[in-house]
Formats: sequence, C-alpha cells, structure tokens
Amino acid sequence: MQPHSSLLCRWRCSMFKELRNEAVFQFHLRTDSPFVVKSGSEDLLDPTLPDSQILRSYRKGKLEAVIPGSSLKGVFRSRAEQLLKTMGHHGIDTFRRIRKEKDDVIKDIYEKKSDPVQQLFGSTAIKSRILFQDAFPLEGTEVVTGLRHGVGIHRVTGGAADRVKFDTEIVESGVFQAEIRLTNYELWQLALVAWLLQDLDEGFIKIGSMTTRGFGRFLVENLQLKVRDYRINTSQLTGFQDKDVIGKALEWKASLLRKEAYFDSLEELIGDGGILLDVPFPAPKEARA
Repeated sequence: MQPHSSLLCRWRCSMFKELRNEAVFQFHLRTDSPFVVKSGSEDLLDPTLPDSQILRSYRKGKLEAVIPGSSLKGVFRSRAEQLLKTMGHHGIDTFRRIRKEKDDVIKDIYEKKSDPVQQLFGSTAIKSRILFQDAFPLEGTEVVTGLRHGVGIHRVTGGAADRVKFDTEIVESGVFQAEIRLTNYELWQLALVAWLLQDLDEGFIKIGSMTTRGFGRFLVENLQLKVRDYRINTSQLTGFQDKDVIGKALEWKASLLRKEAYFDSLEELIGDGGILLDVPFPAPKEARA
C-alpha cells in the first residue's frame, strides 16, 4: 500500500472513531410544481409506456415514486458551493495535495487541505459527514403522475422535426418524507444545512430534470431537527470540537448514553433570534498553486 493510502485510511477512520454528536433533519417535501427524476430505462417492448419514465423503487412490497438521496445531495452540494464562493472559498483538489504532501499531520487533511464543501459532503480523501435518505411518498398520501408531450427539434431549421415525438412521465403532485443526517458535525455545517433547506423552500434549489422549464420546485413543511450529544459535560449546542459552542443551555431530554434536544422550525434555527443565525463560518484559505 502506498504511504499516502495508509494516511487516508487512518484519517477516514479517525474522523468517526469517537461519536460526539449527531443531528437528524426530518421534513416533508410538497410539490410546488411538477417534477421529473428519470429512471434511465425504457421498455421498448411495451408501446403503452411513455418514452421516459419516473424513477420508482420498492418499499414494503410496493413500487412507488422516489426522490433518491443522491439527487438531493447533488443539488444541495451544488448550492453550497455557490454560497461558499460568495464568502471567498474556492474548491481545492484535495487528493492531489495529499499525494504531494503525504508527510503532513493527519488532521491537517481535513482542517487545512479541504474546503468547507469537502469537509461536509466528502471527497476522495475524507468521508462525508452528511447522509441523504431516499424520499418516499408520505404514508396515507397519493402521488399523482401525468405525461408531457414533446417533439424533436430540427438541427438546421430550428423547428419541429417530422415524426419525432416523445412522451415524458412526470409527478404532478405529491408529498414526500425526507431525512438528512449529520454525524460529528461542526455548528457551521448544521447552520449551512438549515440555510440550504430555506433556499429549497424558497425555490432557489430545484430537484430533478427540466428545471429550466419550471419543474422541480418544492415546499419544505413540518420540519423537525433532533440533535444528540454523547458528551457528559456539554449543556449548550456544541459542535464536534468542545470549543465550538453557541447559545444558552438547552432543555435536554437525557437518557443513559446520550441527551437529545428538538427544534420544530427553520425559524428557531436561522430566523430572527435563531440559535444558528450568528454561527461563524470558516475563513477562506489562501489560494495555493
């Protein structure tokens, strides 16, 4: 094994070796416009099916429409990169830096050689601290699907091409149960997820295909954040590092191995007087060749 490979392995393990805190965002995604997450497969033997079908997956023995966690993570990461660039952060080629400077202290890989997006969403060098579950329809609700008809465009004339027609299956309306989990998070990472959820609710983040045609807008409803802390001496909301503390003492619900606190809205987190409103974000790193 190459020296830098063993270094990467030890760092990946050490970041999660000790469990200090966890957070779970649970919320409903209600369609505010139709959306499309394509399955990528076609059944050419059944002419009654649309040319492009929505993604479905089995849950409890039933085939249901689903918003995959990878689709949610992709749009959240893309939006996070945009927001952090406005603060002066720029992407870092983490893997190349580790290969070039493999004698560095292990924690420097995370703290000094990874940009904030990589620190939260992961890279080739460090594991992600955030997990997006697949979003399935809320039990007891119905997902309404429909079709959109389209025609091919002639490359020369720019008009409709003859005999080139296609159908796309879409989700017209539905409510989906979504969940985002963080492990050993820093407080700015918790705040960033809250800001991203607000952007999703306000239509700045869209999910799926055909978003330039107005598809993929969702409303975030019934949000609840549950935070857990496994340390004995913490009373406030505390990040992975003990010095990363904010707010007054929380009303924890304590059990044998952990204590939990709950928040019921984005307003409690990043609204006026919200506990995460003034969390400081990392300072930009100096650009390096």
